Amino acid sequence: ADDVTLFYTPTAITISAVYSHIIGSTNVVYNVQFASTRNSVSVTSVFTSNITLTSTAGQTNNSGFNDATIPAGNWVWLNTVSVSGTPSLFHLTVEYTQD
Repeated sequence: ADDVTLFYTPTAITISAVYSHIIGSTNVVYNVQFASTRNSVSVTSVFTSNITLTSTAGQTNNSGFNDATIPAGNWVWLNTVSVSGTPSLFHLTVEYTQD
């Protein structure tokens, strides 16, 4: 399991969709998380359940949100729960609006 910082948001945002795809792997299980400090123990997951990505053609996740509204001054990151196989490419795009 790894996590990678995606960005810091100085303004409040609302995530509307997450687009992802993989090549060279069976699946990647992930969630997008946020907190006011990067090493916080109080973390919020964007999706209620972890996303299991199996598509090389691409996958859109725009429902099943736990909390898609991210306050200003928060770090946003990809939390990789597990990977099956050895991906040669993993792509994730976060679509959001500024509140």
